[in-house]
Amino acid sequence: MLVRSLDWLATAGIVAVFIHVVRLWFVSRATISPAVTPGSTDRYLFAFMVPALNEEHVISQTVDRLLDLPIANSLVLVIDDDSDDATARLVESHPDPRVRLLRRQSPAARCGKGAALNAGLGQLLHEVGSWPAERVIVGIMDADGRLDVDAPERVATYFADAKVGAVQIGVRIVNRKDSVLARLQDMEFVTYTDVFQSARDLWGVAGLGGNGQFVRLAAQLDLMPWPWTDGLTEDLEQGLRLVCAGWRTRYCRDVAVHQQGLVSARRLLRQRSRWFQGHLQAWRQIRCILSRAPLRTVPHLLHTLMVPVLLLANLGLLVGVTSMLVGAAMSPAAWSWIDRPGIIFDWYWLTFAIAMFLTVSVYARREPGLRAWRAIVLGHAFAIYSLLWVVAGYWALARIVSGKRTWLKTERLAERQVRTEPQPVADESY
Repeated sequence: MLVRSLDWLATAGIVAVFIHVVRLWFVSRATISPAVTPGSTDRYLFAFMVPALNEEHVISQTVDRLLDLPIANSLVLVIDDDSDDATARLVESHPDPRVRLLRRQSPAARCGKGAALNAGLGQLLHEVGSWPAERVIVGIMDADGRLDVDAPERVATYFADAKVGAVQIGVRIVNRKDSVLARLQDMEFVTYTDVFQSARDLWGVAGLGGNGQFVRLAAQLDLMPWPWTDGLTEDLEQGLRLVCAGWRTRYCRDVAVHQQGLVSARRLLRQRSRWFQGHLQAWRQIRCILSRAPLRTVPHLLHTLMVPVLLLANLGLLVGVTSMLVGAAMSPAAWSWIDRPGIIFDWYWLTFAIAMFLTVSVYARREPGLRAWRAIVLGHAFAIYSLLWVVAGYWALARIVSGKRTWLKTERLAERQVRTEPQPVADESY
């Protein structure tokens, strides 16, 4: 009896999540991007801010590629947060006059990404000169970010609406072909943004991510003196606060920023735990949402904040499955009930249906050349990979209980390690 009760509980939870995902998939299909107007970037100043801490492996390429974008008016401000390596020197020696460097030193430095960005915005206000705040677009880029060439033009079309305060673009993993783990991260970003972010875009409450977010300077000024919080997901909180201030936040699915994926499971788990903890920290914005956000946006914003609860509840589903299997192994009667093709098939599709649906309906369409058999294998792997969030969630809870709020940054790979190119065979004759 207990086995069957746990079985039905787990089944009901999975079916509810599946229905929710499919519903948002249909909602997100209605997203229509605004038409691109040639020369739409000319009326804006694109001011890129790049927070950097020990980024000598990637910072030069990042700055060069931002400068190479087809934008009439731009500048790049690198915020060096007291790096121990050559990051500041490489930026300072750059010959292009559009490059700026803000050096932060201890004890003010290394107090979190939010603090670095707040300091950078203070510097940026002096750099933009006479540009009107409503026509300055602040682009936040990670030090390993690589924008699509047409990203600024696409983003500018959204800002033609004076009510739009921020635009988030998609994220792709640049080394996805080199590592299975990196490929699964790419699947995670693509499926999440294509379904959940596109649905939120229709409601004007798209979430902001740390890389590839563009914010109107006038909207930033509404959040002064501290547009970014001290949370571990300062980007998420800024997006919530912008909606509370009356701005719309949009998502552009047509372009992306390309960044490195982690190739170490341990580092990936640590990164996701940091994001999870930051998401829980963002619950402090609930009071602001209830009192200041437009009424139509409140359910969507609260749903965004409650996602960790659903992820933590997945542990209950796993416990239910485990209890069922243990019970079946110890009880011949229970084993006779579960050892049937229909039951096994039911558990199979309940376990893999959501991941397979997203892989086939979203990821395979966004990844040309992905063979059918490979998509099937990746869909199964993606279902197992998703369980990482359960582990990350409880790790984050443990950190909160122990009072830990800081975290080490994610390490970068050298640029040559991200792209797999034929390398000459080393001469070992010496």
